[in-house]
Amino acid sequence: MVLSSFVFQGTHDKTQDAFCERLPQRIVLLLHGQSEANANHRILQHKPDPKVELTDLGKKQAEETGRKIRSLVGDENCVFYSFLSRLTVEQAMVSLEGG
Repeated sequence: MVLSSFVFQGTHDKTQDAFCERLPQRIVLLLHGQSEANANHRILQHKPDPKVELTDLGKKQAEETGRKIRSLVGDENCVFYSFLSRLTVEQAMVSLEGG
């Protein structure tokens, strides 16, 4: 599971600061947890990629990620952007339940 967070700080340049006020204060990058294809590459021989799901370990990773995101962002407003794939939607749902 990959979780990276970047927090943007102000600068000493008023023009840049005005521009930065419109940017998000935090960007969190997230990669989905372990999938069936991560655990067994041969599954793709008979199961199309869009049908691949998270493994039990991947779901546990997603729950833990949800808790980490909650502790990281607290009560900040959040917007999530995601690839529209089964794995990323499943990851988001499990993570939100975990947080």
